[in-house]
Order: sequence, then structure tokens, then C-alpha cells
Amino acid sequence: MNTAEYVDSLIADLKARAVPFSEAAWQTALACVGWPYVFGAEGQLTTKDGVTVRKFDCQGFTEWCLLQFGIDIRAAGATSQWNKSNWAAKGLVSDGIPKDQLVCLFYRKKDDSSKMAHTGFGYNGQTCECAVGVQYFEHMNKKWTHWAIPKGVEADYDPDKVIMPTLRKGSRGEFVIMLQEILVDLAYDIGTSGVDGKFGPKTEAAVRLFQ
Repeated sequence: MNTAEYVDSLIADLKARAVPFSEAAWQTALACVGWPYVFGAEGQLTTKDGVTVRKFDCQGFTEWCLLQFGIDIRAAGATSQWNKSNWAAKGLVSDGIPKDQLVCLFYRKKDDSSKMAHTGFGYNGQTCECAVGVQYFEHMNKKWTHWAIPKGVEADYDPDKVIMPTLRKGSRGEFVIMLQEILVDLAYDIGTSGVDGKFGPKTEAAVRLFQ
């Protein structure tokens, strides 16, 4: 387990060598493996097994790593982080994830489709997250449902490859949820049911107002 001092020096070296953002942020995330999870923590110094490290919760971990390189996605939790408007691109994991590009990963709560349960990093099929401490996984777990790329990051992907189906009244599913989230972010009224993945009369009315 690395010390906080070591990771700070690594970050300084990555910046000095002008390492591309995705690789630099990914190396920073991996260097934090073994550091503890503490709810509400965003990188404060702490001691673990006699070593000075930093502590995070899931959203605090991704925020802190990106902030070291000037990318600010700070929010109150995984859901509010996802709902922020400072993403250059978003997509469904099931439709594929950009290669050679660091992405923030999210997965939805099974009992509430309007909320995200967790967040972490993805990079070329690998993941790093802070759940029971910062962990690295060689292969991506099937739990992840969404990816996002922060604004200010050069994205090496073709947005036309993220195919959106035609949505209309009666449509259901993840793409409707994404549409409803955009409408809510823009302060359009989609009805009392909120983001529910169902393209009903209120969602249709909101789309018409948007158009």
C-alpha cells in the first residue's frame, strides 16, 4: 500500500512529464489501491496500519483523482454526480465503452431507476473503485450500467457509434431514462412519476416544449 506522500510525488511526476490525461488519472487511481473507504470522505489524510494515506467514499475517490488534473466533477453523491451537466459524453455500458479513454462508471439502483448506487473508473476493460477500500479489477464487473466522460477531457471516440433508437409515446427502458434525465436537468416537467423509464404523456409534452 502506497503512502499519501508517494502518490502526491507520482502526481507531480505525471504532470511534469505531461502524461496524457487518461493514463495519468488511471495511474493515480491505481496508486491508491488499498486506501480505506469512509462514507463522505473526499481524500482527507488518515492513518491505516501505521501508514499515512487518504480516505474516500466512491464518489469522493473519482472526484479527488480527477481534481488532481484540473477536472472538477464534485457533487454530493453518485446520483448528483451523474446528473451534473459537466459531462462531454454519456452512454450505456451495454452499447460499448470508448477505448483508450478513462471513463467514470455508474450503476443504477435496482429498486429506484432514478438513482445511481455507485461510481468508479473504467479504462480499457479494467476498473478501479472505492467500495470496501480502493480496489482494482482486471475485468469489468457486469454491475456497471453507464459510463460518462467529463468535459475538459479529450475523448478518443466517435459519438455516432452510440446509437440512440427513435423514442415515442409508449417507449420504455434505459434510453427513455436518459431522455428523462436530460429533460429534468433542463427543468422540464415530466410528471409526478419522475424518471421512471416510461415515455408517457408528460414526457411527450416535455419533449414537445423542448423542441
